[in-house]
Amino acid sequence: LLQSLDGALGLAGWRWLFLVQAAPTLLIGLLVLGLLPDSPAEARWLTGEQKKTLAALLASDGSAAASLPLCAALRAALRRPHT
Repeated sequence: LLQSLDGALGLAGWRWLFLVQAAPTLLIGLLVLGLLPDSPAEARWLTGEQKKTLAALLASDGSAAASLPLCAALRAALRRPHT
């Protein structure tokens, strides 16, 4: 299949290899982004007690990071991924 794509749309075969391999990953990523709930409260598969517990953990964990701008929060997460 990839050999037949060599030269198609002006792209070399090795470039098609990257595009073909990236397509399923991008598709699955977009599906997961659209299907996963935004918070534990919206997750249908959790019980009420599990939702409360997760909401409390997220509130206590994110209180410091919530006040940071996005870039600063990303920088802090990359510097200390274990916390």
